[in-house]
Amino acid sequence: MYNAKKEHQLSVRLNKVPSKGFVYLLRIKGDDGWVKVGKTTKPASRLLGYKTHYPFKECEYITVIPTDYMNRVESLTILALKEKCEESLRREWFKIKEDAAIECLNSCLKKEATKEHAKLIRQGHKLEGLG
Repeated sequence: MYNAKKEHQLSVRLNKVPSKGFVYLLRIKGDDGWVKVGKTTKPASRLLGYKTHYPFKECEYITVIPTDYMNRVESLTILALKEKCEESLRREWFKIKEDAAIECLNSCLKKEATKEHAKLIRQGHKLEGLG
């Protein structure tokens, strides 16, 4: 259900409330074409955490970008990747060429979140059972 007030609040929060950290693109070595987007305040320890999730595969960063608005950049990058990818899995994994994924991330670094973005972000979370 569309809720203009919630979309407005989310867009304001994403644009005005700093969330200092890093947005990254990650791949599993040898797994051709799948890219994950994520955010963290500690890239080194986050990468180690993937060993728990994928104990028989090695993950590596494609790129890690510092930002003062990691929540906004990650959310907008997810929306951009959804539009460009061949396929997606579990909201944050995308079948896409790495250079195209980097281009999506870079294009979202200075972009402001609109109410329309907020609506899509909220719908994406609901589809995944996150809110």
